[in-house]
Amino acid sequence: MKLRHLSALATLVLAAFGTTAARADTAPASQEVKNIVLVHGLFADGSSWGKVIPLLQAKGLHVTAVQNPTTSLDNDVAAVKRALAQQNGPVILVAHSYGGMVISQAGDEPEVKGLVYIAARAPEAGEDYPALTKKYPAAPASAGLKWNDDGYGALSESAFIHDFAGDLPESEAKAYYAVQQPIGKAITMAKTTVAAWHDKPTWYAVSTEDRTINPDLERFMAKRMHAQTIELKSSHVSLISQPEAVANLIMKAAHDPRLKILIIEDEAKTAAYLVSGLNEAGYTADWAANGIDGLHLAREESYDLILLDVMLPEMNGWTVMERLRAHSQTPVLFLSARGTLEDRLRGLGLGADEYLVKPFSFAELLARIRIILRRGQPQAEAEEVLTLADLVVDIAKFRCEREGKRITLTNKEFKLLVCFLQHPGQVLSRTFLASRVWDMNFDSDTNVVDVAVRRLRQKVDDPFPRTSLTFRLALLLAAFSFVAFTVMGSALYYALRQQLSIRDDAALVSRVDQISTLLRDLDARQLIREKPHLFANMLGNTESLLVIRYVGGATLLEVNPMQRAIPAVTPVAANQRLTLQAVHHADNADGTPMVYMAAISPSANNLPPLEIVSARVLSDRTHILEEYRNKIILFASMMAAISVVLAVIFARRGISPLRRLAERTATIGTTTLSSRLDKLDVPTELDALIDQINAMLARLERGFQQLKQVSADMAHDLRTPITTLLGQTEVGLGAARDNAYYQRLLGSNFEELQRMSRMIDNMLFLAQAEQPDQEIQRRDIDIAEEINRIGEYFEDLAADREITIQTRASGMVNADALLLRRALANLLSNAVRYAAPGSEISIEARPEAEGMSVVVMNHGESISPAHQERIFDRFYRADPARNDSAHSSGLGLSIVNSIMLLHQGRCWVESQAGITRFGLWFPGRP
Repeated sequence: MKLRHLSALATLVLAAFGTTAARADTAPASQEVKNIVLVHGLFADGSSWGKVIPLLQAKGLHVTAVQNPTTSLDNDVAAVKRALAQQNGPVILVAHSYGGMVISQAGDEPEVKGLVYIAARAPEAGEDYPALTKKYPAAPASAGLKWNDDGYGALSESAFIHDFAGDLPESEAKAYYAVQQPIGKAITMAKTTVAAWHDKPTWYAVSTEDRTINPDLERFMAKRMHAQTIELKSSHVSLISQPEAVANLIMKAAHDPRLKILIIEDEAKTAAYLVSGLNEAGYTADWAANGIDGLHLAREESYDLILLDVMLPEMNGWTVMERLRAHSQTPVLFLSARGTLEDRLRGLGLGADEYLVKPFSFAELLARIRIILRRGQPQAEAEEVLTLADLVVDIAKFRCEREGKRITLTNKEFKLLVCFLQHPGQVLSRTFLASRVWDMNFDSDTNVVDVAVRRLRQKVDDPFPRTSLTFRLALLLAAFSFVAFTVMGSALYYALRQQLSIRDDAALVSRVDQISTLLRDLDARQLIREKPHLFANMLGNTESLLVIRYVGGATLLEVNPMQRAIPAVTPVAANQRLTLQAVHHADNADGTPMVYMAAISPSANNLPPLEIVSARVLSDRTHILEEYRNKIILFASMMAAISVVLAVIFARRGISPLRRLAERTATIGTTTLSSRLDKLDVPTELDALIDQINAMLARLERGFQQLKQVSADMAHDLRTPITTLLGQTEVGLGAARDNAYYQRLLGSNFEELQRMSRMIDNMLFLAQAEQPDQEIQRRDIDIAEEINRIGEYFEDLAADREITIQTRASGMVNADALLLRRALANLLSNAVRYAAPGSEISIEARPEAEGMSVVVMNHGESISPAHQERIFDRFYRADPARNDSAHSSGLGLSIVNSIMLLHQGRCWVESQAGITRFGLWFPGRP
């Protein structure tokens, strides 16, 4: 009997579900658009659609071809909007060439259901279209644009026939040239303020032989707007040369302009509500229940987005993703209950655009879908090349290099890196990054931003390892040693060189003086004539040179074995004293230095004066100095090498305490959080670091203990509604029931599910509130107005227990309005629940010296001091029996405490003699 009833109820449930599934399958029925508005481009008029219009009309479509004045963008947009106002029902806007700018601006009207671009411009809002065209080779037709004195332009006949309409018969091209409409110069510089293709289904026909707009630019614009794209082998005027293909694309857009989404999900109920919700949101949704069918549909059909589960029968989501990316770049959003960091990294690494963990909010899913579908390629900023150290990012070329090596980044990774480089030295919040990179103006509960940043670091930093501290210290000390010893050696070298130079100069002066004294004797002169070799032997080597000659006359003696040239020099007069200043320095032809001087030997005993020229080639000195210099360099190099070895030894010994500290820290896990680091064998310089690590471990230990307690409490509180749900459902299935019973059963189950949902929402709020980077929007608020609003809200609930609420408040409080209301509501809800029937609750707020104080007071049973200490803890209830857990999750006061921490304020409780007061203190404006 029991099985029979179970089968009956199961049949009833499946029948209801089957109706839903069938409705989901039939819901995406075609929402065909009957109105087509055609917008021509430049150098043409509405007649350029002459071949397309009858093809569309033959299919029962109402067609309007706008006649644009082509004098300014504003005038053309106004003409299109006038045409839209005359339509009866939804419209598909179609544009050719420049007309794409017009429909991008005018297409944000609600009646426009889709946009079709035929070799058309599709700039971003505010984008400089001429600058965009310069990123690609110039189209030949641009050279044929001629302007008259009145500021109007037109294509030359040659450019029109060969570049604008190159695949038309010449006679037909000439006919269209004859009706060419001049354009205003303002059009060439116009910028759109709206890009309607962000939020509308879009189609694009690329002309591969286009000589008016570069085909690669057309492909870029089509890809950026995620348009359903076809390519036509035609000139710029494919609407004339291939009207059937253009008409087919327009009819496809008109048949069902909604974006198509494929859901690959094995859970039928989940798929059913996704299909239904997406259809209601304006999308066409298809469903595949396993991986193989989903992959087949993704390959055979054209979808704008794929929602993909991981745990699928026959083929899991990872494999589907890998095979899909082998031939398709269709955006993919993973929907999975597998929410670990490894799973998210794997999904994003395989090429997914987003990863959303179940359970999720359908509103958030829709927001992410819209973001993905309108996400485009990164746009060039004002500064197109960004640099940081050896990292170079070229925004225009979508190129990233480090140390001259190319780094391959995904679209999101590139945008994320650009965002960081545009804000150097700044701490960027997750919300800011989500807004700039994902167009998401809120920070969800996931760590998507953290994962993306980590993956970016893996690509930008990991392949370029950093040098170690030991290596840098060794290199620094080696460089210092080499420079120090080189400088010292150079100083000694130049000092020695100076002393040798002075010595050689003095020796030369002394020699000349001695010879001069000798030549005053007649016998000496006679000896020079008879035995000149004696003077050569006296000089002692081939480096010394001597010339004795009569002033202005013949040479008496010349000793110059190497026949070196002696530069001309003015001799020192006979009556002047010989000094070092008389010595001259020069280099021989072979570069060897030489010193030389000349002097007049005074006449005596009626002897004629003689000129003495003496020189010395400094080969020996040069050799000695070279040897000394080489030894200095060798010594400095040896000391640098020794310094490297010593630096490595000293550095490794110096940081060994850090290594030991790291090893000890690595041994601390979740089971040994009570361990602490000691200071016995570490330098005193590390005491501060050890103290901070121990303090961190203490905080982690407390937090871990709290987490275990919270998990246990949450598990306990979740078991209660789950037990109720299971018990009620089991009893309901145990026998045949009437519809009224099942309605009561579903109503009761709905209440339990709401209770679980509230508990989860509260836990998520607490988790977000306790994030250190959580930002709140503080402003000055009239506290009396807020307290009166909360009091009025709880009046009826209080009246059921004959409780009155009195408010006394004045002044302004600096707080986040939503958080203030939530804190006051939680305190007042708690007061109404525990106040004695027939009593009074008072809410009083008064300004204080440095802030605002708010006190909620109620009469009832007092709270013991032991309970007061833990009253703001999560899941803590002063009632040990927990008999009110169906209405209280034990998180209300915890949320109040978190809200006050966000405001840098405090909360407190005092209870005695039947009067309980909960207080809040908000600091003044920071």
